[in-house]
Amino acid sequence: EAENFAHSSWFLAFALAAEGEWASSFRCLDRSKSLRSRYRSALSRIEAGRAALAAERRLVSLSRGANGTIGEGLTRAAADVSARAKLLEEYRQARAQLPAAMLAEADVGALGRVLPSDQAVVALGAGHLGTLVFVICAGDSDRPTAGFVLREWTDQRWEDLLVGEDEDGWVYAIADQDRLIDARARLADVLSRADSAVGRPIAEALAGRGIRRLSVIPHLWLHLLPFWALPSLAAFDVSSEPYAAALLQPATVAFDRRACLTVADPTLDLWMSMAESDAIERELGPAGWQITRLALQTATVANMTAGLPSAELLHFGGHGMADVSRPERSALRLYDDVATREAAAGRDPFGALAAGAAWQPAGDGERVAEIPGAGVLHEIVFRGIGERRFEAAAGRTLWARYEGATARGAELWSAQDIIVGDAMSGCQLALLSSCQAGQGGLAIGDEYAGLPAALRSAGARCVVAPLWPVSEDVAVLFVAEFVSGLASAGPCPDIHGLVHKARLSLRDMTAGEAVAKLTALRSGSTDRRARSRLAAAARRHESGPPRPFAHPYDWAVFTGS
Repeated sequence: EAENFAHSSWFLAFALAAEGEWASSFRCLDRSKSLRSRYRSALSRIEAGRAALAAERRLVSLSRGANGTIGEGLTRAAADVSARAKLLEEYRQARAQLPAAMLAEADVGALGRVLPSDQAVVALGAGHLGTLVFVICAGDSDRPTAGFVLREWTDQRWEDLLVGEDEDGWVYAIADQDRLIDARARLADVLSRADSAVGRPIAEALAGRGIRRLSVIPHLWLHLLPFWALPSLAAFDVSSEPYAAALLQPATVAFDRRACLTVADPTLDLWMSMAESDAIERELGPAGWQITRLALQTATVANMTAGLPSAELLHFGGHGMADVSRPERSALRLYDDVATREAAAGRDPFGALAAGAAWQPAGDGERVAEIPGAGVLHEIVFRGIGERRFEAAAGRTLWARYEGATARGAELWSAQDIIVGDAMSGCQLALLSSCQAGQGGLAIGDEYAGLPAALRSAGARCVVAPLWPVSEDVAVLFVAEFVSGLASAGPCPDIHGLVHKARLSLRDMTAGEAVAKLTALRSGSTDRRARSRLAAAARRHESGPPRPFAHPYDWAVFTGS
């Protein structure tokens, strides 16, 4: 239904634009964007909605193999069906109490009234007739500042550009690193062509208007395009938003308690992340922040979720996983006594479970098995690399990846776990120094998904994270620059402005400055492994290019939402 609604909205938006009804076209297009995220946000604000979300949490638990109560004369299978039927009926009744008009909507006039004079909004809509572009500025009422259609740039052309003719484009370069596709070359090509197509027309529409900040509302594949790296938009502080209504009540971050939870190296293989926590303590501590650190074996899901309710800032320096096709499976990896330790020792954490499982096929290269009373075990094998994921009935998700004789294991804090939990209710800002953690989804009507949407739905006001894989030295330098600005920004910081400033600092950083900063970070760290890795990075940049992070693959990787 959501997909049909989205397609109908696109067709109507293009038809209205063709008639010159640009304000109506904009409103129609925006209604179709990120529907799931918008509904969850609306549900959380009313009592009937919260009841529906509670029923959803119990349904998720049941889907993981949690036992329903066995009534008299019922088999286990019948009990499971009975429990699910009762929960679905409870969910249906809760939804029936919801008001008909729940979702906040934004039109051109509403945005024109709230936008400051130095900020503009650019909304995009890609379809088979081309790409709709709306430019909205302060004071706009019955029509946008500019509206036009890029006829040659259909949704299929954007997909061809980003995916590649042989599935070797930018999307595959960042999603499937085992193929060793040159991601830097792919990004440079995408930025060049996207700048000619959409960057220059947007810049021309904004010329002479005194615009400093630009909020972009992408569409479909365009969520994977870093608009802040387009050359024609270099003069603007560019951020992205999931839908226009989010701009009517901006997610203002306000730190009252100044409490930070920092998580470092939970999988024991990201040594430099310890220096990120050191930098946070060194910068924020003197500014009156209370810092709690979880590192190495103490960085578990249980410890993190126990510490989060009292934290306003979450910093996570560990591995991330993004799944744009099933964004609820996007996750952060944390330490687990069994999965992490067994995999590190070369043993299969799920060997016994897999050997006795009653496997059922679940797609190309994938199979699934329910472990009665315990949970559900998933397995996928692709090009000789295997992954197993055990979704326990108790709510935990354990994971292992196998490549030859090498294995890695962790407990996952997935987007689904975050959404159905309540750990983030007091958090203002999530700073994720984790590869690809900033990616969303590609499902029609559910584009703003994955970890950013989950964290914001669960309570976080803002999420800062990398959109693609990030190197350790880029991550530690970005975090150090960002928290340095945060320390002096006061209780209500401009997060998007701090992200923009840190990105430009990386872009313009000379090799000498990088060496000096890495050396200072090494001096400020007490962790032997972090000091060793930082020293190696400093030596590498001593003989490297004069501006080591000038490529947008490095400086543009972090995004705020």
